[in-house]
Amino acid sequence: MSSTDRRSVRANVDAVVIGVGHHGLVAAALLAGTGWDVLVLEAQPEPGGAVRSAELTAGYTVDLFSAFYLMAVVSPAMRALHVASVLIQSTTRRVS
Repeated sequence: MSSTDRRSVRANVDAVVIGVGHHGLVAAALLAGTGWDVLVLEAQPEPGGAVRSAELTAGYTVDLFSAFYLMAVVSPAMRALHVASVLIQSTTRRVS
């Protein structure tokens, strides 16, 4: 991005949110919901921050940061944005 492009972006947004994990997405959504023009930046190839999964072993998808999901379920901000039900799918399996 050229310096002219950077100046143009700075002149046309009300807020810049760095990172699209839980907090970044909530902040961006709340700001945009009040009418702000929000630019969201993320360094990683996939969004999600601590809410991601990956196939670490062929055929098995695992949570990379599984302790985080409970925070999303009980977060008043996530509940108000109605995103927890879209982002979180859980299954339980009986282990014998």
